[in-house]
Amino acid sequence: MNYVKAEHDVSTRRACRVVGISTSVYRYQPDATRDDEVIQALTQAVDQYPAYGFPKLYKILRRWGVSV
Repeated sequence: MNYVKAEHDVSTRRACRVVGISTSVYRYQPDATRDDEVIQALTQAVDQYPAYGFPKLYKILRRWGVSV
């Protein structure tokens, strides 16, 4: 995106339209800390039940009250 803006001297809105994405997708900043509770609980469940796959671990997390 920055290449299009710099090379063709266009606005962010125009560059997004040319590339085919919305400006909200370009400006989106993910919240990396949002899933910390789930990651911690999943790690604990994996340590406790190493042979289980994700479907069983998902059920365990729900049983523990962790919203996924």
